[in-house]
Amino acid sequence: MNQVLLQQENNAAMAIHTFTYGFRVSSETYFALFDLLIKKRAAHKTDYFVKYTTTDYRSLGINRIAFTTYDPQSYNPVYYINFTINPRILTGEYTKLYTRIIEKANLKKLPITVSSVLTKLCNISENILNDGKFRRIDYCCNLWFYDQETAEIYLYLLKQAKIPHRFKVKKYYNQKQKRSTPETFAITISCKSYELSIYLKYPQLQIKNAQGYLDDPQELNNALGQLRIELREQRTKLLSDKKKCHCTESELLDGTNTRPRETLCKLLKQMYGAGDFLLYSDAREQIANSRYSKGVKRKMLNVLCAVKKRHGLDSQKNHLDPDILSGAMPYFNELDISPITLSEKKAKYCSEEVFPNPLKYIQGETMDLLADTDVLQVDQLDND
Repeated sequence: MNQVLLQQENNAAMAIHTFTYGFRVSSETYFALFDLLIKKRAAHKTDYFVKYTTTDYRSLGINRIAFTTYDPQSYNPVYYINFTINPRILTGEYTKLYTRIIEKANLKKLPITVSSVLTKLCNISENILNDGKFRRIDYCCNLWFYDQETAEIYLYLLKQAKIPHRFKVKKYYNQKQKRSTPETFAITISCKSYELSIYLKYPQLQIKNAQGYLDDPQELNNALGQLRIELREQRTKLLSDKKKCHCTESELLDGTNTRPRETLCKLLKQMYGAGDFLLYSDAREQIANSRYSKGVKRKMLNVLCAVKKRHGLDSQKNHLDPDILSGAMPYFNELDISPITLSEKKAKYCSEEVFPNPLKYIQGETMDLLADTDVLQVDQLDND
């Protein structure tokens, strides 16, 4: 692909799923707002902090308000208030709250809306977005495959990722296996300042529905075939984004911050390469018919076989020398195939034999296998 076009696609903004905004306040403001906003509450206390949370304002788009006192036993305790916000509800969208995110047309006005709602709710500073900082922003996009089976096989392929340096796979304690295991319907990798999570929405809502927490059962149907990709940036990463994009605090919300998409594309290429996922037999054939030397072909076929046997591109799974893998990847990328392949059995399950690399979805190169997507393109924001 032309490098200029690739750069333009990488520079498109991503929409936002949720975010947390907070600020440090005086004891007078803290207790005044506590009395104003806290009705029903949950408390969490340690030797280092005391936190009270409320979920009474969900109908406004404020999922949670947290009042936290650090060093409560000292002479100089520190007071913080954090608001975790769903921008879709905040901007007046009240349907498909579990499966859809904020409409792209509302990104530009999101900072003004946030400031207006919080100012009215708290009855304090008119410039409330200048008083605090974003603690976390979850940048997000969704892919809807034609059916759930195809989405499941796609996640199966994505879970075979090579884990980038300094990242760890998130695991949870499995009561049956008596050990920590990766998530069943997701792959989540994290470093100190952010994490990437790719997960199926339908199983998540099935659990929520079984527990009686799903407000709209129709959302189960809306989630069929849905794969969500979420880049959850903490404060340190947001500061880095601000510096590199030369944007203000409020511009982290309005589509000005182009860094999340660049970060996502870089991660996806490290995890999967740039090529498509093919049947194992088809990938072997493409390598055999390539113009590469016998030595290169042999190395590529060894990598292909090892990844297939161990169900993973990461060296900890396939036991390949990392230098051998990194040396072979440019050839796989040039052939437009990934070392991660599909078995005949998996292909039969979803009636598909070729799956596009996730990079191609994010960069807007293809809609193959998709019924819908909300990936934002650079010109969509400019035209709204």
